[in-house]
Amino acid sequence: MVPNIVEPIIVHYDNKGVIAKPEESRSHHKAKHILRRYYLIREMVRRSDVRMDRIASAENMTCPWSKPISQIGHTQHLEKMGLKYMGDWLKGQVGDFYCMPQESQ
Repeated sequence: MVPNIVEPIIVHYDNKGVIAKPEESRSHHKAKHILRRYYLIREMVRRSDVRMDRIASAENMTCPWSKPISQIGHTQHLEKMGLKYMGDWLKGQVGDFYCMPQESQ
C-alpha cells in the first residue's frame, strides 16, 4: 500500500485496451516494446492503490484537448469543470471602471 493514501487513486480511461493491459497478467508479442518497469501500474491496481474506471469519450475531460468538439460539447465540458463564462461580468466591471465620469479640471 502507498503510505498516506486513504482511498485509491482513480484513473479514467476511454480506451478498453488501456484498461485491460494492467489487468491481464500475460504479455503479448505486440506489447514487447513496453519495458517491464512500466508494468508497475499492474501491481498498483492489484494492491488497490489505483482504480481504473472506464468512461465514455464524451465524458472524458481530456478529450477536448486532443479532439475536435462541438459548441454544445464545449459548453458542457466547461460546466463539468466548474468554469463559468465571465464575459458579462467583466464587461460590467471594466465598463463601469472606464465609464466613470471624468472630473472637470
